[in-house]
Amino acid sequence: MALLLIGVKNKNESRAYIQDGWWAIKILAILAITIGFFFIPNAGFVYYGYFSLAGSFLFIIIQVVLLIDMAHSWTESWIMNYEKTESKFWAFALMAVSVLFFCLSITGTALMYVYYTKENPGCWVNSMFITLNLIFCFFITCLSVHPKIQEKNPKSGLLQAATVTLYSTYLVYSAIVSEPTSMLCTSLNVDPNSSPVNMIMLVIGVLFTFIAIIYSAISTATTSNQVGETTGLIKEEKDTKEEKEEEDKEKKDKDIETALTPGEEKVSYNYSFFHVTFALAVMYLCMVLTNWTLVNEGNNLFSAVPSISPAWVKVTSSWVTLILYIWTLIAPLILKNRVFNRE
Repeated sequence: MALLLIGVKNKNESRAYIQDGWWAIKILAILAITIGFFFIPNAGFVYYGYFSLAGSFLFIIIQVVLLIDMAHSWTESWIMNYEKTESKFWAFALMAVSVLFFCLSITGTALMYVYYTKENPGCWVNSMFITLNLIFCFFITCLSVHPKIQEKNPKSGLLQAATVTLYSTYLVYSAIVSEPTSMLCTSLNVDPNSSPVNMIMLVIGVLFTFIAIIYSAISTATTSNQVGETTGLIKEEKDTKEEKEEEDKEKKDKDIETALTPGEEKVSYNYSFFHVTFALAVMYLCMVLTNWTLVNEGNNLFSAVPSISPAWVKVTSSWVTLILYIWTLIAPLILKNRVFNRE
């Protein structure tokens, strides 16, 4: 679907009907593909596991971009409500949610230090993951309220930092929980396959996924531009009179062209990006629901054994989360000739 719909710009194109119609064919195709999966040999899932792991990493990055954008929009919305109504409720809600998120993050960090930092060979990586995350989260919290940052973006504040901190802490916690039990890095005397912690991580992982998908669906009008807007990759401000005049001329020509092609309606979101995102989301949910285990083959036998690879994927994703958020804060200071506008 993503390949078929590359480059679709308006709803009058013949390929656009593939997105909005042909439901009978789509349902039959889904049924055929589902039945076909039962005929895939077990060896196929050995390779699909690693393919799905890579797709999960990409979805986490998309999820992070959506999460950061949602955190900014959330804060700006509540600040605007406070400025319009002058009601202390919005200010209290802003602080209460921020404090709640920070408390959850601190609690998660403390639990990781207590239960997942045994002095066994190889367990030092857990202490490193937890400590680095704690330092970076403290840094982004201070950075979000720094006077220079506030000068460029007055609506930057603790709620965004608290949201990113909570998500980053969750990723680190999930990474440590998904480590192979053979590492013996936890002091919890429970069956790892039936651990309540694993169930909680599963529920939170699914919850974050659906939050990202729902937010993406709600903001479909701007989904295709979110990555560029969130990372500050938007057009440079027109400084000279000549450039402004050229832009006005181009705009007039575009209006004339639009008037000559009546009935055309632009698509509200990027169809190909939409399908790629959902395909990656499926891979991510596959990994979450199977506790990030990979199928291995040995002596013609297949087994699902946890490995250290998913842990590194999650921790790397947490670092990317923090780096992306830091970029949204410092980009206006570095790229002074660019206009950063979230309207």
